[in-house]
Amino acid sequence: MTGKKEKNKKDLEEEFLARLDAPKIDQERKKVAVMARLQPDLVEYLDALVRLKIYSSRSDAVAGIIRKEIVAEPDVYEQVRLQAKKLDELEETTQELAQKVRQ
Repeated sequence: MTGKKEKNKKDLEEEFLARLDAPKIDQERKKVAVMARLQPDLVEYLDALVRLKIYSSRSDAVAGIIRKEIVAEPDVYEQVRLQAKKLDELEETTQELAQKVRQ
């Protein structure tokens, strides 16, 4: 029975790795720390991934899951990024105009 449990654990690990361990996106880039508050049940999932040694930490698990999501829909996320950049440019232009009005 122990052998069967070990096989199931290994199968589960491999399945999670296949789904969640997307290729690293430009590992040479500097990493930025991000703080997040999660519901306890979500933390339990992260802890399970760490316990199974699929990820080395909660932080690595969150980063891997986010990376997998973005890699799965690169065109959508690129459009989101570009639209946010346009908003930044529009905000900057608006602030410049507001400064001219105040002068």
